[in-house]
Amino acid sequence: MRHSGAEGGPAHRPFREALTAAFSGIRYAVQTQRNLRIQLGCALGVCLVGLWLGVRPLEAALLVALAGLVVAAELFNTSLEALVDAVIPGRQEAARVVKDVAAAPASRPWWTR
Repeated sequence: MRHSGAEGGPAHRPFREALTAAFSGIRYAVQTQRNLRIQLGCALGVCLVGLWLGVRPLEAALLVALAGLVVAAELFNTSLEALVDAVIPGRQEAARVVKDVAAAPASRPWWTR
């Protein structure tokens, strides 16, 4: 059963509209976030090298999953930074702290040993 926000239940988008919005967000992030483009390039490179080396299917799945996790963290970071920019005007210490902390998980997997 579908509910609208006015009836007290959650409002749901049609699936196609939700998918369009998601791809629009990904397109925005790719166009505006240099780190995301670098991470996507690294992810592609890692996957291609894995194919070239002939990694086993489980290893290939782990490579793809971990690359996806890094990209997801960067997308979350991008959305949080946009929210902070909308809510906290100008350059404030609180905005810097939120952005710095949000950026940590997005960059951590690349330099973890």
